[in-house]
Amino acid sequence: LQSLTTLFLWGCNNITNKGQKSITQLKRLTTLDLGQCKKITKEGVKSLKQKLPNVKIIR
Repeated sequence: LQSLTTLFLWGCNNITNKGQKSITQLKRLTTLDLGQCKKITKEGVKSLKQKLPNVKIIR
């Protein structure tokens, strides 16, 4: 998983702000699709952007 560059989680309602911590371990990630992930809040997206500044996050 460490070489993963794109992750599509569109519509995944099981992922939460707390659960997104594992995503920050994906250091080669360039694109993350969180569209329709209703349990990820604006604060959660902000936190992800801070920890993964080079990742394009799609909401």
